[in-house]
Amino acid sequence: HVVMADTSAPNVLLRLFAIALVVRASSALLIQTAFDPDEYWQSLEIAHLYVFGYGASTWEWKEGLRGFFHPLLFACFYTLLETFGLDSPWAIAVGPRLLQAVIASVGDVYCYRLAAKWYGHPTASYAFASVLTSWFSLYTLTRTYSNSLETVLTVIALFYWPDSTRRAATDRRVLALLVAATNFLLRPTSAVLWLWFGIEHLLGLHRNEAWWLLSCEILPIVLTTLTLSLAIDFLFYRRLVLVAWNFLSFNVLHNSSSQYGAHPFYWYIVTALPILLASHLPSLIYAFGIPKIRMRLLPIFWFVGVFSFLPHKELRFLLPMLPLLLIHCSKALYVMRRRLTNPTSSAWSISPRFFRRLVVILYLSQLVLVFYFGVVHQRGTLAAVEYLRAQKDVTSVDHLMPCHSAPFYSHFHRNIPMRYLECPPELPNRPFYDEQEAFFADPGAFLNLRYPVEIGGTPAALPSHLLVFSQTAPQITDFLQRGQYVQVAAFFHTHFPEKWRSEYVYVYKLGL
Repeated sequence: HVVMADTSAPNVLLRLFAIALVVRASSALLIQTAFDPDEYWQSLEIAHLYVFGYGASTWEWKEGLRGFFHPLLFACFYTLLETFGLDSPWAIAVGPRLLQAVIASVGDVYCYRLAAKWYGHPTASYAFASVLTSWFSLYTLTRTYSNSLETVLTVIALFYWPDSTRRAATDRRVLALLVAATNFLLRPTSAVLWLWFGIEHLLGLHRNEAWWLLSCEILPIVLTTLTLSLAIDFLFYRRLVLVAWNFLSFNVLHNSSSQYGAHPFYWYIVTALPILLASHLPSLIYAFGIPKIRMRLLPIFWFVGVFSFLPHKELRFLLPMLPLLLIHCSKALYVMRRRLTNPTSSAWSISPRFFRRLVVILYLSQLVLVFYFGVVHQRGTLAAVEYLRAQKDVTSVDHLMPCHSAPFYSHFHRNIPMRYLECPPELPNRPFYDEQEAFFADPGAFLNLRYPVEIGGTPAALPSHLLVFSQTAPQITDFLQRGQYVQVAAFFHTHFPEKWRSEYVYVYKLGL
């Protein structure tokens, strides 16, 4: 472990940043799998459309449910690439992940600093090693989710947030509030965590101090944030849109997000947290027996508890809590080491060397998981897109797979016709048609409507290439024969087929 004497010394921070950047950049380049469509469709695709003038936007953007703040980060990056003539398809596809690796590395440094602030330098060393070997952190933090940036901003804001109400401890409170406000621009649901810390801090202040905080710090920042939000979203929508309200109304008040899947109330506690922590779970359980850690876990379980009331749940929604959990697990690990390696403080003891070996096993077990999920599981769709990107004869593509299974123009960067199966939810006063459901209910009939045999006596133009999961291919045999399509590539996707996603992704080329 890297034990440092002063977490604020520039040479220490640079050394930590360099270590983190090597790990994160390697992760960004080595991970070859898909996890969740939002990685592309709610960030890179929107940025590509904004900068290059062609691309795709999902139904959320038509309804004003998404803010442009996060895609704007990548839009600026794309603009720089275009300005300097560096906007190759590879740079457009991979560059944002490397940018996210830099951002994640900053978060890793602040994770170390936050651990040192809360628990001291020895714990910070464990925390730094834990966050850089955590399978879920390596798997997700260099992906272009808004949750990834939210995680980094959460750790930074908490580092500057005062632990007490003493004047010396509140000097950097405004900076913490500004970072938290930026997080709200990114994801309005981040306000859940800051309700806890804000109320806890206010209750510890005298009346005049609390009034000053509310009127002279929080209120101006809130008004500025809302104004900035309107201005940034106007860049994309070209009209005034209250994204935060639309987002909360759809996901919370109307619970419409449950159309994309629902889990029971206890899912985050019983399923999600054990998956996120994996081999760190015993350390978390041990932490409950340490009063100092137990109190610091309360904001995390407040966050998890509030999110548990929403039926639609995803692992990545808990990503901002992962560094905090790993910090607390690291403190528990440090306490465990002191107790178990000290013969006088425990009924039985082990040697420090044996304990170090156990810790190494803990970290290595995480790397096994990240290898499988980052290199093997669900790799077919990305591999197929990369294959098509390298082919010069691709003039049009249709993704006949579950909606948003693969990235679109952000990973192709060629202005050609491309289609996918749309899957919007049922919305009030909106016509409803789910192409995904219609296709998988009767693939042949759907394709005959999508590509009629003739239009006004002229045969309909067929796409030059198709992407299809292997289990779907036998169901569209007639259409494949009609276009004399030839299978030109097959890519392994998963060992665990589910519903419409199967073991392989096939690429077909038009034979006419």
